[in-house]
Amino acid sequence: MFDVARVRGLYVSLSDGWTYLNAGERAQVPERVSSAVSRAFRTAPLQAHTEMSSGSHSRAQVPGGAVGAQITASARLAVADLVGGRPDGVVLGPNRAVLLHTLSTAMSRQLRMGREVVLSRVDDPANTAPWLMACDLYGAHVRWAEADLSTGTLPEWQYGDLVTPDTALVAVAAANAHVGTVTDVAAVAREVHRRSRGWVVVDATAYAPYRVIDIDAWEADVVAVDLAPLGGPEIGALVFRDPTLPAQLKLMDAARGRHATVDVEAEAERRLRALEVGGHAPGLL
Repeated sequence: MFDVARVRGLYVSLSDGWTYLNAGERAQVPERVSSAVSRAFRTAPLQAHTEMSSGSHSRAQVPGGAVGAQITASARLAVADLVGGRPDGVVLGPNRAVLLHTLSTAMSRQLRMGREVVLSRVDDPANTAPWLMACDLYGAHVRWAEADLSTGTLPEWQYGDLVTPDTALVAVAAANAHVGTVTDVAAVAREVHRRSRGWVVVDATAYAPYRVIDIDAWEADVVAVDLAPLGGPEIGALVFRDPTLPAQLKLMDAARGRHATVDVEAEAERRLRALEVGGHAPGLL
């Protein structure tokens, strides 16, 4: 038998006796998550304890560092584990909509006139609105993938017609939160990479609560995910399969007062962190 009382006890928000049916949009927050957040807000400003030992398995500590820096590093590692990526390719922010907007702005060179972007009409607006706005600003042409009206699925074969050598980006959702259909992301990505040098940006938010994500198996260039539908805090993330990929982005270099356009591997980490313009509280992380 399913122990309903025990499960309800794990969620303080259910102590009022009601049953909430909005899990797809806003999952209830477990007590372990809310207590971890409150504890992190208390400890984030504190000085980190430096480990005295110096063996090969001791933690590398930066003198004068705060606990919040360790929390941020742990959050990047957790998100990387969630999608099968690397921590140095993780960008954190308030939600995926803000992060995708920042990414679309940084891709101004790729989205100029003469280039194309492929979107899906059945995707969440958070996954399409940033790219539509960027195309209006920079001149790229938008092409649309359509769902099968009889099943609600997004057929991957149509990308063979939609993707051209001028395609700069294909944005697709791994699953549809409303009808529950799952997209064959790997097939879409293979078609995109075979026909163009465009990026494949996958929204995995509706997929993550139910199935295992493997960014390598998908062959996706970027995976976006919100953690709130998983019962986590209000945090979103972008994960780059290749952490050096952001070196291609055109980001404003505040230190030099101009656009930094040098595509060198050393720039990738700086540009990844520059994408985190929205900021994030270590307590939520």
